Amino acid sequence: MKHSKIVLLIFYRTIFISLVISVCGCANVVAPTGGDRDILPPKIISTFPPNLTTKFKSKEIRISLSEFFILNNPSEEIYLSPVSILPLKWKTRKKNLIISLPDSLNENTTYTLQFGNSIADITEGNKLEGYSYVFSTGDVIDSLRIQGVLSDAKTQKPQKGFLVMLYSSTDDSVVAKRKPDYFARTDESGQFVLDYLHEGIYRLFCLSDKNLNYLYDQPNEEIAFVDTMISVHDTTAFYSLNSFLPTTDKTVLLSASTSDNKKISFAFNHEVKDFSIKTTSDSTQILYQSNNSLGDTVNVWIESHVTDSIFFQLYFNNETDTVGIKPKYISASQQKGMSNKFTVRTNLYGSKNNYGLFPGQKFELAFSSPLKSISKEILATVVVDSASDFKKVLFLKRIDTISHQSFSFCNYDFQSSVNYKILIPAGLFEDVYGNKNDSMSFQFRKLDETAAGNLALTINCKDSMIHYVAQFYFGNSLSKEWELQNGENVFNLKSLLPGVYKLQFIRDENKNGKWDSGNYWKKKQPEKIILYNKEITVRPNWDLEIEAEVGSLTSPKKKK
Repeated sequence: MKHSKIVLLIFYRTIFISLVISVCGCANVVAPTGGDRDILPPKIISTFPPNLTTKFKSKEIRISLSEFFILNNPSEEIYLSPVSILPLKWKTRKKNLIISLPDSLNENTTYTLQFGNSIADITEGNKLEGYSYVFSTGDVIDSLRIQGVLSDAKTQKPQKGFLVMLYSSTDDSVVAKRKPDYFARTDESGQFVLDYLHEGIYRLFCLSDKNLNYLYDQPNEEIAFVDTMISVHDTTAFYSLNSFLPTTDKTVLLSASTSDNKKISFAFNHEVKDFSIKTTSDSTQILYQSNNSLGDTVNVWIESHVTDSIFFQLYFNNETDTVGIKPKYISASQQKGMSNKFTVRTNLYGSKNNYGLFPGQKFELAFSSPLKSISKEILATVVVDSASDFKKVLFLKRIDTISHQSFSFCNYDFQSSVNYKILIPAGLFEDVYGNKNDSMSFQFRKLDETAAGNLALTINCKDSMIHYVAQFYFGNSLSKEWELQNGENVFNLKSLLPGVYKLQFIRDENKNGKWDSGNYWKKKQPEKIILYNKEITVRPNWDLEIEAEVGSLTSPKKKK
């Protein structure tokens, strides 16, 4: 009997084990889920010495964070204010950031160690924004503050990354001689805060600091300043400043740059006249040159077999300069993706399958690289409404008299409200590098007058003591410009391209009909630009009326 129970027990145990194995064998193996994506930046767990320490004597600061982290661009994002003579040093150790301080700290001074957006977690890159560590080598932490915003004087756009500096010296030249007593940087919205300041009288100066030395010593550095010394005595002061590139009588080369090692752009502080250029190497050939509409940037296309720096001798406005350009490194994969074919764009309006040619315009082609020639042996074809009606047409080359840029136009009289198709055969156009176009086709309709919009613009200029210039922009391009008379100024603009326009006014202090920049040494601010308070939207077959006052602008009135 006992033996039968043992056998039965073994039998049931065998069946149980078989069932378990069967179930496990049939189950799907599922990887554990990772959970929600981490969107939180690292947190500060502790600092030693503690933040806001007074009578500070330590040689280093240890900051412990909640997770592993990386430092992004620490040489620009991490800085000490006031500026020390010797630079900061930093290192990471597991979840700790260790800052080594210089021995040159001043006595009885409140210091702010700014980290900007340098600290980010190692997995998702979430940034710890705006963290600062404050300490004092004296008995108290200074607690005063100023803040403000910095905008470009011409465009009114916020200026990011500018130094905003305070000097206790009353000497104007201090901005070019020594580092500031306090400084901060503007953020993406152009805003700045200088915290933990000592009470006193200061000079407020902003600088783009192209050479990263905290000194105003370069002709291509943009600046902004307050005319007089400012008083720091509370936490409520707010300053709105406008940055500008200072004017100088001498024409100066501001920059020379290239993105593809073919086109080099030379930017100047003034319009350049009588410009000529040559290379110092037989391995580099200048193929073409043109300039922008303002005349202050010259573009040069080159062919070079030099892998090291290429040197140019420039002659302009009775000045001579020599500049070297280091070719940009282009990887094999980037080179493979770059096409040697030069691309083409048209002056057609609209979107794909619905293009139109505006009244009074010829069909034009612009090219990504300068046009060298148009074949005389190959003709394009214009198809009118249907394939049964087609004509061979010529494309002619034209050089813009101002910019010297080359483009081509079709020598054909297109009629309104007719559908066209232009067939351009391969090899019709050749650029300065010997590249030829692929075959192309463009379908469009010649638009009539109803495709455009009209604007009746009335500007009431009330201040007889100030001269104003009105500027009318389409996108980023200056479309119209008028010098205003005192009283009512009426402008009827016909057949405008549909789109968004912008109106602004120059407060023309010296009555020379253009915007003038400022000069720090002469305590001259840039001329003020007043923006019209709304965008102006021009629609097809629509009449729009705008009434504006300089200094007090009204809303637009619409009329069908």
